Order: sequence, then C-alpha cells, then structure tokens
Amino acid sequence: GVKLLLHSWGTRAIVDKNQVQGVVFESKSGRQAILAKVIIDASGDGDLLASAGAEFDATIDVHLRIGNIGLVFEIGNVDTRRLTEFRESEPQRYADVIRNLITAGGVPWFSRTSIESVMAFDNSDHGFDLLSISALDVENLTLAEVAVRNRMLVTHDVLKRKMPGFENSFIMRTAPQLGTRGSRRLFGEYVLTEKDIKAGIVFEDSIAVCPAPLHNVSPEYPHGHIPYRCLVPREVENLLVAGRCYSSEDRGNDQLNLVPHCIAMGQAAGTAATLAIKKGARLRDVDYGMLQDCLGRQGVPLPNILKAKTNSQRNTQV
Repeated sequence: GVKLLLHSWGTRAIVDKNQVQGVVFESKSGRQAILAKVIIDASGDGDLLASAGAEFDATIDVHLRIGNIGLVFEIGNVDTRRLTEFRESEPQRYADVIRNLITAGGVPWFSRTSIESVMAFDNSDHGFDLLSISALDVENLTLAEVAVRNRMLVTHDVLKRKMPGFENSFIMRTAPQLGTRGSRRLFGEYVLTEKDIKAGIVFEDSIAVCPAPLHNVSPEYPHGHIPYRCLVPREVENLLVAGRCYSSEDRGNDQLNLVPHCIAMGQAAGTAATLAIKKGARLRDVDYGMLQDCLGRQGVPLPNILKAKTNSQRNTQV
C-alpha cells in the first residue's frame, strides 16, 4: 500500500552522480531523508528536477496563459436574479459599473457557480502590472500575493456599493495561495511543441490523449498527445516528472497543462515507475507498449494507440 506523509515539503533531491536516490523533506518533525527507487517530481515548478541537476527551461512568453499569476476567490450571498435583471434591462449602467471597477483596480471577470448565490472570480493577470513576476522568486510571489488579495478587496468593495445584487454579499472563500501556471519545464527525451499539437501527432509512446484547446486543430486529429519521453530527463536517472513541468516549449505547454492533463501524466508516471522497478529497467527503457497496455487496463483513454493495436492483433490472427 501507500504510506502518506503529509505536511512535508520536499526541498531537494539526493543525488549520487546522476542517480537520484531520494528526497530531503522539511516538516514539523524536522529535516528527514526519504530514499526510493524512483522519484516523481509533481511539484509543478520542477523543484526536485532542478535540484537533481536535470536540464530545464524557465523562459515564458508572459502574454501566454501560463504567464498569468492570480487568485481564485468567490463572493457569496449574491442576488443573481437581481444582477441578471440589471445587466439585461440597463446594459449601459451595468457597463459603467464594470468600467468603475476596472478603474479602481478590481477584477471585472466573474461567473456563476453551481451554487445559485455564489459568483466565482479568477483574479489572473489580464493587463495588470504582474507580467514580470517570477513564480520561482519568493519575494516576487509575496509581492503578487499581497497585490491580488488587495485587488480582491477592491473588487468586493466596488461591487457591493455599485452593482445591484451584490448589496448583501460577502467574500466567501479564497484559494489558499497564489496560483501560478508556468515556471520550469524539463528538457526531456522529447520536447513537445505547439506544432506537434496542431498537427495532432500520435506518438509511439503516447501516454495521454487530451482535447486540445486550439481553434485551428486539424479536424482529422482533434486531440493532443503527450509522449512518455516528455516525463523522462535526458541525463538524470531514477527521476520522472508529472504535471506542468513536463518537457515542452512554452507554447506547447500553454495548450496541455490543465488539471486533466496533469492527472493523466501523474497516472502514467506512477505506472511507469512500477513497471521499471518490477522489470529492473531504467525509466528511459520502459517498454512503451507495456506501459500503454497497463494504462488501457486502468481505463485511461488512448483511442488511437489502443485501436491501432487491436486492429494489428486482429490482422495477425487472421
């Protein structure tokens, strides 16, 4: 089974030459080392891969989605019927309130949630002054954290005073910390590009097939494939990555780094680690077909890959 160790912060990889042996953790119990046959860096920011000496790229076009930094928060006890009536019956006054909100430095983007009286706000950086913030610099992150929380307070203040429906509202909850979408990206055995995704390339080692959020994807190949090689460092052994720090250029990462993509990579990395240990193989030598078969049995949708294999088997049987 799995032994959980929560409230622990992985700070650096333990490396002997190019072999990762474990991870140093800091916690209320103090500093401790946990050794393992395989380490999977799912930190998002690639903290462990960087400390292990793996190559990475941290350059990001700040105008991409992954260049955004922000805070998700919700405002409760909103009279959504009154809000809707105001927006539809007096569009000019509604637009004036939104302009006032923007002028005050608030967040003008909000949407309904599954709870009738709750509105969700994504306080991401859209035209604000956080484009130069680094998700890898603690002072930068502190500055951004304070800025977006102040922006949240301004937003609620303006809406409560000027927007019909928000008169009796309150800030209901916020994300526990600042949200970042991009930082380090591994230089792995393969670097996924935007061109790959647009072309709908099916890789021999595809471990995740995801709807690509591009408007110009070829209709014949409407999905983006993530190859296993994007999880494998070029030089370092016993280490895999999963999540948005996978090997990709910034524009490719911008397309395939949402929650479903990260979950799929995590499942593939865990499965590959198990196969490597059982077979006594290096992670970079894991059999692609065996990995895909295991994922297929777990219910992972790999339609192009598994369908091709099934057809091949049928042809062989005939």
